[in-house]
This record gives sequence, structure tokens and C-alpha cells, in this order.
Amino acid sequence: MLYVRRDANGGIAAVATSRQPDFPETLAADDPDLLAFLQGAGSGVTAEALARTDLGLVRVVEDLVTALVERGVIRFTDLPEEARLKLSQRQGLRHHLRGLNPVDEDDAIL
Repeated sequence: MLYVRRDANGGIAAVATSRQPDFPETLAADDPDLLAFLQGAGSGVTAEALARTDLGLVRVVEDLVTALVERGVIRFTDLPEEARLKLSQRQGLRHHLRGLNPVDEDDAIL
């Protein structure tokens, strides 16, 4: 059992694992409202919202790896083979797309 506090609209506002004065309601761990809250729906954060940031984060990681390699902090060959393959594929695809669309790379979202 988990203890919940609800907001003015009846939605779950907070969850506690132990009984507390301001958490008057108990719910089973498999309660649909509780599961939705714990998955982020109660806060407006969803798995879909997180997934929408993935592509941007991929580019950040690529740029970070490139900067570290260029500065000699790491060697490209230090990376696991799977990572090297994926980075090389993306670099080739971005290079090809730049050739098709000659926009300054800093302005492009590739």
C-alpha cells in the first residue's frame, strides 16, 4: 500500500511510502491512477515528452565525442565497436545531407 495526497482537482499530487498526516488515502501499488502518476502523467511529464528530447541529446553526445577525440582526451578506437559504427554511420549520413543541402552546419539540424 502507498499513501497519497490529492490536489484540488482530485488528482494525485504526492505519494509516500509510510503513513503521514497529510497523506490520508491509501492505494494499492497497481492502482491505475497511481501508476499513471508514477509514470509521469500526474506531473505533465510523459514517456513521449522524454522521447522527444532523445534526438537532440543524440546530437549533443555526438558533438561531445567529437570534441573529446579532437582534443585528444579520448581516442575514437577507445569507444566500443558498436558505438564507433553508429557514430560513423551518423557522421556519413550528416556529411551526405550537407552535400544535398549546403547550409552552414551550425544552422542546420542534422
